[in-house]
Amino acid sequence: MAGDKIDVFGKSYYFQNTTGTSGNSTLPVLDLLTALLNAPAAAATAVHGLITPAIINTPFGTSAINTMMGIQNTQSNASPVKPRAFINVIFFDEQFKAVSYQISMAGSNSIVKDHYAELQNIVAVKSGYVYIYCSNESPVNVFFDNMQVVHKRSPILEETHYYPFGLVMSGISSKSAGSLTNKYKYNGKELQSKEFSDGSGLELYDYGARMYDQQIGRWGTVDPMASSREGLSPYNFCSNNPISRVDPTGALDEWVEHDGKMEYDNRVTNQATAEEFYGKGATYRPNGYTYTAAGGANIELGDYGFFKNNGAIHSSPDRAENAMQEAEAAIAQVKGNYKTSAAIGMFITGDAVIPDPTDAAWPKWAGYAVVGGAALYYTNKMAKEIARILEKAGGPRGAQYSLQALTSGSYECFTCSGGTMNLTDR
Repeated sequence: MAGDKIDVFGKSYYFQNTTGTSGNSTLPVLDLLTALLNAPAAAATAVHGLITPAIINTPFGTSAINTMMGIQNTQSNASPVKPRAFINVIFFDEQFKAVSYQISMAGSNSIVKDHYAELQNIVAVKSGYVYIYCSNESPVNVFFDNMQVVHKRSPILEETHYYPFGLVMSGISSKSAGSLTNKYKYNGKELQSKEFSDGSGLELYDYGARMYDQQIGRWGTVDPMASSREGLSPYNFCSNNPISRVDPTGALDEWVEHDGKMEYDNRVTNQATAEEFYGKGATYRPNGYTYTAAGGANIELGDYGFFKNNGAIHSSPDRAENAMQEAEAAIAQVKGNYKTSAAIGMFITGDAVIPDPTDAAWPKWAGYAVVGGAALYYTNKMAKEIARILEKAGGPRGAQYSLQALTSGSYECFTCSGGTMNLTDR
């Protein structure tokens, strides 16, 4: 994997100098590639199929090797009596293109050279393969011994690149050898893959609300709130714009900005509903909307109350979930205020005023009719207030309900601390 490091231990020794560089025989690049691909542990041919030296032997594929050979020439020409002998390290990417290298030349005559100092902490710049070999292109004998390679893994276990709708770019994606299978991939969702006994699978992403097919860029089921977006297919993913939008759950997206706050409310589906519940100053914000918060954080809004804060996913409580709790408290307050009315109180505790059915005294019945009529009027008015509260549950405080009168005029305010209120018949 990219970021891995290797240490190469090895020693070399020779006891005879060369007479110059004229006796050296440089190995052609094509022969070197043939030797590497035909090695017993040539992993490239097993993983990538029919790779041949001729396919790799292009200016782009071998530029790093040609540079390495040029440096070998420079070092050999600088010390013509030394044999042209090296320990070589060549890194290839997953398309078997040479990308980097490291070399260490043999030392002085009759002195054992330890090559570790020149071949430690060599970093793999790309995921792929590494080939380590000894070479001697001089006419004298050079002995290499105690060869050992230590592989130090980087923190990166997998590198996956995606097309916008989630399909993997296999050619430039890679996985660390020996690592466990990672099921959580595109958008951090679990991929249902190879779960059957024959090795096949659904190949769908589980988003919670729905299953997503990255091969066609569509959901497998209809959006349960598709009616709020009639202009889009109920199977669409991220409104067909996955580059600038994110969908953490597969559910609908509803955000509203009001009074300097950004809140998630599953009743808000457009600008009209934002204003309905939060007033004219509210603004509907769609999924994918980005802005910079007061503290400098970069925020990106998502579905179902999820949002990204500087790339990290967080969730916001649903404002609508608190709406009924607030409505219940408001309703209890309204009921309490109406119970303070003498008329309703007398009607509720009517044993003191309700005449016996056999009582022929008309004043008692007249009094009961007056009290009962007043109580019925205020009871109906209270019911309207409660209905309005339920209708506007979760809306802006101080404007959660309204009153309507049979005739316009000034009425006693039972939901206030005192005084009157003007009502209209519209």
